[in-house]
Amino acid sequence: SSNIRFLRESGVVSLFDSIKTLGFSFTSQLTVTEPHQGEMKYHLIDGAHRWTAICRLGQSEDQKIRDEYKDYIFKCHVLPPLKREQEMALAYGNFNLIFNLFSNK
Repeated sequence: SSNIRFLRESGVVSLFDSIKTLGFSFTSQLTVTEPHQGEMKYHLIDGAHRWTAICRLGQSEDQKIRDEYKDYIFKCHVLPPLKREQEMALAYGNFNLIFNLFSNK
């Protein structure tokens, strides 16, 4: 995936520790946009910290943890390809900008 928002290491570590201790019970989906023409990567709009924490758990030295998370499948809400400013507006919850960008297509 191609991340839209800045990844805070402290947020990833906090989720990593929580998931490792309590398990993963996050019920929301990741939000992604489809790849643009000629691209191979989806754009991750929401869920980068969850994604990164699970990826790290899937690479854990602890075999039991690695086995539990290495092939973890997230449910995703997939949007069509969007312009960069539309993706940023969604990622940061700027609903006025989202409305303006989508109404001026």
